[in-house]
Amino acid sequence: MAANAVVTPQLGRPFGLYVVTEMPRDALFAAANKMLVRNAVVAFVLIFLAIGIAGIIGAHLSDPLRQLADAVRRHVDDEPFDLRVSSDDEIGELTLAFASLGN
Repeated sequence: MAANAVVTPQLGRPFGLYVVTEMPRDALFAAANKMLVRNAVVAFVLIFLAIGIAGIIGAHLSDPLRQLADAVRRHVDDEPFDLRVSSDDEIGELTLAFASLGN
């Protein structure tokens, strides 16, 4: 346990006199180390939370495309398919186009 010298100027003292104190390094940096650990834990929690939310959103966005790809594979095998349009965007329009091909 090494010790660090802390030099602090004394206000109102002539000739620039300083007071030198010595304290253990662990005590000197205890507050900074505690804050560093807490911030690292918060950062890891936020990163994993962001990854989870991105996975959920990605799965929600890719489900219509997965259903469309399955229907096209069934159509190639001459199996009947039934597609339900669940959105009013480009994926919905593409689904309607493929559904009209199957009918």
